[in-house]
Amino acid sequence: MASSPSFNGTDQRGQQKRHVASKATIAHITRGAYIKEEGEWAPNYVLFNDKKIFRVNLIAAVVGKDERQAMYHSLTLDDGTGRISIRSFEGPNAFENINIGDVILVIGRPREYGGEKYIVAEILKPITCRDWIQVRRLELNMAPQLQSEEPIPQPDTAILSGPDPLASVIEAIRSLDSGSGAEIQELLGKLNIDNADKLIKHLVAQGDLFEVKPGRIKILE
Repeated sequence: MASSPSFNGTDQRGQQKRHVASKATIAHITRGAYIKEEGEWAPNYVLFNDKKIFRVNLIAAVVGKDERQAMYHSLTLDDGTGRISIRSFEGPNAFENINIGDVILVIGRPREYGGEKYIVAEILKPITCRDWIQVRRLELNMAPQLQSEEPIPQPDTAILSGPDPLASVIEAIRSLDSGSGAEIQELLGKLNIDNADKLIKHLVAQGDLFEVKPGRIKILE
C-alpha cells in the first residue's frame, strides 16, 4: 500500500518521480484543469496555460481551520486571488501550530474530489512577514505561463485624494475588531469616505485584509 506524503518532504514511494514544486497562486490551481493520468504510478496534475503543476508552492494567509473531520484536518488559504483547502491526513496534530491570520508557505500536491480542488500538504512553513504574499505575486508576474487572468482592482485616483483613505479604513477596522473581525456593513457605516467599498476590495485584493467569513474582515498583520 502506498503511504501518504510526509511533512519532511521525502517521497516514501521511491518509484515515483519527484517533481519540482511550481510557484503559483491559488487562482492558478482553482482555474486550471485537473488531469488524471492512467497508470498506477502516473501522477495527476493541474494544467494551467500549458503548465503542468504536479506539486505546488503557495504563499497565502490562513483564513479558516477545520479539525472536526474524522479522516483529515484542513486549512482554508487566501492569497488575494482565491481560496483553497489545504488538507492533511497525517493525524490530529498536523496543524496544531497554525492559526487563523498566519501567513504560511505550503508545498503539496493538488487534488480534486467531487469537483472541488484542494491541496494535500507535504510541507508547511510559517512566514513572519506578510509582504511575501506580494513578493510572490511579483515573481509570478515575471512568469507568463502562470500570470493571473484577473488584475488586482485599483481604487480610482480621485478616491485617494486628501488624507490617506486606506489608512482610515485600516484604523476603522482596528476599532471595530474585538477578535473575530469587523462587520463590513458596520465598517461602511463608520467610514466617512466615498466609495469605501472599493477601498475595502482593493485592500483585500492586495492581501492587507482577508474575509474571516462572508461579511466580516480582519487585518492581516
